[in-house]
Amino acid sequence: MDIVQSIMYFDPLPHRIESLPSYGGVKYINDSKSTTIASTIAAIECFNNIILILGGELKGEINIKELSNCINHKNIKNVVIYGNVSRLLKDKLDIHRSINLCYEFNKAIDRAIRLSSSGDSVLLSPGFSSFDQFKNYKERGETFIKIIKKYSDV
Repeated sequence: MDIVQSIMYFDPLPHRIESLPSYGGVKYINDSKSTTIASTIAAIECFNNIILILGGELKGEINIKELSNCINHKNIKNVVIYGNVSRLLKDKLDIHRSINLCYEFNKAIDRAIRLSSSGDSVLLSPGFSSFDQFKNYKERGETFIKIIKKYSDV
């Protein structure tokens, strides 16, 4: 098998820019593994018409300016923030987009879904650790998948 065929049939690892089934013309992307601003910025580069879900537990210093610049210069429609870092992000992000603050993860996902419309991409790429509300990024990603599936069944 050559390289092109290998890439075409490669199954991406879970929770790493993982495409979920689309519903109502909306793409859902699970990038729960994203626990740094750099990984969130890399994920943002992959999509358009983004409803971005950021948040979790702060671990060390973050480059708010770099994140703000990325959000301002990319095709992001709305930003939904959650978790222990939500108040810091709300106060420090210098962006020209709507910011929606939801402390609880479930409510943040609900808000992102409600903000989306056909042609949008709901991107969970939190940029922070999951330890404020979950055991690990896997549990956070599985919770995201369950919530999206619940909405698709309605």
